[in-house]
Amino acid sequence: MRVAIVHDWLYVIGGAERVLREILNCYPDADVFTLFDVLKPSDRAYLGFDRAHTSFLQNMPFIRTRHRSYLPLDNGAGSGPCRIRSLADEICLGPAT
Repeated sequence: MRVAIVHDWLYVIGGAERVLREILNCYPDADVFTLFDVLKPSDRAYLGFDRAHTSFLQNMPFIRTRHRSYLPLDNGAGSGPCRIRSLADEICLGPAT
């Protein structure tokens, strides 16, 4: 069974990231999808994954420090190569019919 875990963004270790860690403990082979990931490799290792599938926002300038400036682009980010919004909808609503 393939499992995908969708997280909004990964830039610091906070409460939501600790929940992500516990979910990854249950599903260690799950793929992680996020809008952007600027965590240090040691933080990723702490959470329990090596690499996240990201949107085009990952390559935007100053994403580490000015990520909130890109929030209006959030709806469009899901239409990129990773289709994060569609994937999240599928997880929440079940397979498309």
